[in-house]
Amino acid sequence: MKEDNAQKGGFEPFLKKYEKEKALVLESISELIVFQDKEQNILWLNKAAADSVEKTQEELIGEKCYSVWHNSNKICLNCPVLASLKIEETTSGEITSPDGRTFFIKGFPVRDDEGKVMGAVEITSNITKLKQTEKNLFESEEMYRNLFESSPYSIGIFDLDGTLIDCNKVTAKFLSAHKLETDIIGKHFREFWGYHEKNKALIPLFEGILNKLKKDGKILEFEFPIQQSAGGVRWAHAIASLIKIGSEKRIRFIAQDITERKQAEQELETSETKYREAYNRINFYKDIFSHDINNIFQNIHSSVELIDLNAKQPINMEKDDELLEIIREQIKRGTNLVSNVRRLSDIENKNLALKKSEIIKVLKNVIASLIKVYKRREINIQIQNEPKEIFIMANELLTDIFENLLINAVRHNQNSQVEILITFSRVVKDGVNFIKLEFMDNGIGILPEMKEKIFKRGQGGQVEKKDSFGLGLGLTLVKMIIENFNGQIWVEDKVEGDHSQGSNFIIILPEMV
Repeated sequence: MKEDNAQKGGFEPFLKKYEKEKALVLESISELIVFQDKEQNILWLNKAAADSVEKTQEELIGEKCYSVWHNSNKICLNCPVLASLKIEETTSGEITSPDGRTFFIKGFPVRDDEGKVMGAVEITSNITKLKQTEKNLFESEEMYRNLFESSPYSIGIFDLDGTLIDCNKVTAKFLSAHKLETDIIGKHFREFWGYHEKNKALIPLFEGILNKLKKDGKILEFEFPIQQSAGGVRWAHAIASLIKIGSEKRIRFIAQDITERKQAEQELETSETKYREAYNRINFYKDIFSHDINNIFQNIHSSVELIDLNAKQPINMEKDDELLEIIREQIKRGTNLVSNVRRLSDIENKNLALKKSEIIKVLKNVIASLIKVYKRREINIQIQNEPKEIFIMANELLTDIFENLLINAVRHNQNSQVEILITFSRVVKDGVNFIKLEFMDNGIGILPEMKEKIFKRGQGGQVEKKDSFGLGLGLTLVKMIIENFNGQIWVEDKVEGDHSQGSNFIIILPEMV
């Protein structure tokens, strides 16, 4: 009878066809593999299946599946194999045997050459130990919950959409002052990051983290600041990973409070920045004295040698007077240089307070002094669109701005007559009212590639002597003063596209109404 059942439905040719090819592989597999027909008669089984009931394979062929493993004469309820035969699709499920063992069963329908289901392959795994482990874990849940809650780190479990499923109490420090049980758990991260306006910037960050985790599953580390409801900022270092809880994929965030470390890093960075700035200033001042002072001393030395040479020749008082004038001019230049360095130091250290200052009076005083100093030069200075009064927030360094611009216009001018036109106008920039001053001259002009460099002498502790253009420290000082006044300065050609026709230095300063 067993042999007849094995041959029933033409299964013998089918088994012979695959037996030699598959037997070695199937016999070596630890899972229980059983091939049965639509009536659940066993047609073939591997050794592991037979060993599970302590019988030989030959003894079990032709027997009913439910009779062998469940000692029953009735079909098992919720049998995955029977379900796969009925719906003609792969199914799976768990079944517990009378002796208390638990099996995970998969049923795979088998079709003949015409595509009709002629039986099913049952693959069974003994998951008794796994089930016992799950039971032990379940019983130990309270212990793990205690560990979860006592962790010094913030732990949050999210679903793949970003909804918080669970978190420990430490998480409250990182999120908000709201109660976790009612306001956080069960809500999407967009909601609790949206509690504080400044934390909304974290929403796209977390969206990117979740998308990347779902895409490649790699562990991600990142840092982020959190604005707290009570005020202040806390920093967190987080590790995000994809985990599996049961059969569900989840996203776990573990965050550590690194606020103290961040504060220490910021203090160190500030200290390093101050050190670099101090180092650059030292090099800057060293350049000033090594370059400019050397030039001054060289000019004085040359003049003294010429005077000494003249002393050995017939007296030429006029020539000696010219040389003495050069010496006096160089001494004055050195005095101004020292004064400018002091002013630079005051500006950098922000020791000079701003006060309400009137421009027109200061400008006219500087013009009057300039005419007296350069009485041997023919200078024509015109003011166009001159207002009666203009007030800005400034200090005594306003004089230095006008002096440097006007002196440069005179010194770097090879014409017999120096022409300087100063114009006033008003402009609005970013909603702020500015006074615009333009200083147009007929001097030698400034090459296009030099128009930015002339304001940057000494930055980074170095200076390119060929680029200094003879303007000394003046324009560096002017730019720093103007920026201290919250203004701007730049230079253009007096005649657009032709620098040789002279320069136009433009200043804008916020106007006090």
